Amino acid sequence: MALEPIWESDFLNCSNGFRPKRRTQDCIALLDSYINKRSKYFWVIEGDIKGAFDNIHHDILLKLVAKRVADKRLLKLIGRFLRAGMMQGSLFHRTDCGTPQGAICSLLLANIYLQLRHRGYRPKPNRRLYIAKSNGKLRPLGIPCMKDRGMQALYLLAVDPIAETLADPNSYGFRLQRSTADAIEQCFTVLSKSVRPLGFWKETSALVLMKSVISGYWQIFP
Repeated sequence: MALEPIWESDFLNCSNGFRPKRRTQDCIALLDSYINKRSKYFWVIEGDIKGAFDNIHHDILLKLVAKRVADKRLLKLIGRFLRAGMMQGSLFHRTDCGTPQGAICSLLLANIYLQLRHRGYRPKPNRRLYIAKSNGKLRPLGIPCMKDRGMQALYLLAVDPIAETLADPNSYGFRLQRSTADAIEQCFTVLSKSVRPLGFWKETSALVLMKSVISGYWQIFP
């Protein structure tokens, strides 16, 4: 009860596991808004981290907790909880790593470790691949590994809503719920409008569509 409100503001909005007032149906509702012909997302990848609770490094976890909790007594209590050990029958086993599944605080600690620790991850180099274009030239592609693709997808879910509020209303490329058909429809709307110069109605003079390509656009970002 003391720790949960602190980290709720830090967790990603796309994360729903073991969090208050969140459930599986919230994940399904979010996927329903993404998986459609406009957004061009058609696959759902389900994965399970092997031994996620059993392999949590205690020192790393306590450092993450200490970034937001200054009370040394509470930090010491969490450390004792993690290293309390486990009884299996009449045998005692030390717990040098991991947090016990089934404990009340373990779910929050696992979320802290998995989410906040991954925010400092370093992506691996992309694999360079060239595909042929209709004009005979080659288009360079950078293919990330599966782990980086998953991390990029998580960041995209967090950044997209922010970027949508800043994007130009006339922009349709690589945006949610926008497609080439929407751009064509907008062109028809603009070309069919009338303007009124000098008090006379006159058809708009915007009768020409211009298509251009920025040379090396993806390679020139500083």
